[in-house]
Amino acid sequence: HWARGFWNRDNGFEFPLALLAGTIAIALIGPGGASLDARLRVVVPDNLRLALVLLGIIGGLATASLPEMIRRDDEAAAGR
Repeated sequence: HWARGFWNRDNGFEFPLALLAGTIAIALIGPGGASLDARLRVVVPDNLRLALVLLGIIGGLATASLPEMIRRDDEAAAGR
């Protein structure tokens, strides 16, 4: 995936990277006593958790809208 660039449409590493991020998030946040954060005794403050959730939402929206913006730029460069 790495050699093909970032975007998943070219079989890039965008989707595997998202899966990795989700896996790390689940490992750090839940499920209770069996989680990695419980094993390492890491306590994440609620305001930091909220900030990270908001950052994830913003990143998801940016990822969803970026291909459309790139397509418009490509069409404008082609003179359509």
